[in-house]
Amino acid sequence: MRRYKKRGCIGTVLLFPFYMIYFALTLCGSFLLGALTFLWGLIKLPFKNKQPMTGIEYESRVADYLKCKGYWGVKVTQASGDYGIDITAHKNGKKYAVQCKYYSQPVGIAAVQEAVAGKVHYGCTEAMVVTNNTFTPAAETLAKENGVILLAGVK
Repeated sequence: MRRYKKRGCIGTVLLFPFYMIYFALTLCGSFLLGALTFLWGLIKLPFKNKQPMTGIEYESRVADYLKCKGYWGVKVTQASGDYGIDITAHKNGKKYAVQCKYYSQPVGIAAVQEAVAGKVHYGCTEAMVVTNNTFTPAAETLAKENGVILLAGVK
């Protein structure tokens, strides 16, 4: 019987490190998974239940976008009575009249028409329509005929 106990003892002693490694991996794996889940939750937190952007917030974002692209003298016009132009900006000796559209559907010809009319009112040399979405084929055709710059997908 002593021999049996010794063998069992040796078996336990030899297997003990493997049990500890298995236990540590299990514990660390659970801890690691929990830590990663927690960090992922922190990353997603600012985006959780985020309300859709308003038109005025989008205009501000587009103004920042234009500044990053090298435009200067970027000004957001007043919210009402702006004759269809939301932003005026300068670049390469030209003055731009910018119409912003934050839509869930493709932007139609009305935005292009507003940009053309507002361009004259603000004394601009170029007209531009910026959207987070895309443009309808009719809007693209009208813009091409009137020299209006279309920027799609600006978020």
